[in-house]
Amino acid sequence: TGNYNTVTAKIYTDLGLTRVALLRVNDRYGRFGVIKFRDASRRLGHPVVIEQKYMPGDTDFARQLRVINDSRVEAIVLWADAAPAGAILKQMRALGMQQRVFGGYRVLGEALHQIAGAAADGLEVAYPFDPARLDAGFTRAFQERFHAAPEAFSSLAYAAMKILLEAVNRAGLNRGRIRDALTGLEQYKGV
Repeated sequence: TGNYNTVTAKIYTDLGLTRVALLRVNDRYGRFGVIKFRDASRRLGHPVVIEQKYMPGDTDFARQLRVINDSRVEAIVLWADAAPAGAILKQMRALGMQQRVFGGYRVLGEALHQIAGAAADGLEVAYPFDPARLDAGFTRAFQERFHAAPEAFSSLAYAAMKILLEAVNRAGLNRGRIRDALTGLEQYKGV
């Protein structure tokens, strides 16, 4: 949930924006990815103004962008992969849209910059891993073992295992107690 909390806090608390649109892919990632953001927006008293969808493989987003622009939103949250996000940003700027744009970490990638170019300037993304941090030597140890830099999924897997091991240490080898220890966890500061 860190991705959603970070984006929600940035938009509504830090920036004070109130009119936000969602533009998401119409697949499992898009449908389930925005649920917590949508719920958090509603709880904070700023329900999402409009939600637009596109199908996987789409390359023309003009209709969705016009509908969003007509709704007079201050910001757009993209739930997309890098290539469609790049095309969306490029088409957005070509239409003269200047709204702030936020996204989940999957919008980042080489395709984003190759397609969007300068249109990606100003995009703000919640990313679950800061490779510059050397918490508990994670980055250094990962590079020594795998001869590659860690990325988001390796950091998430590492954090998940640390959480599980801590729960087992607290609860013992009892499934019910382990489950209770896991569901009772409200915050975790990981890599």
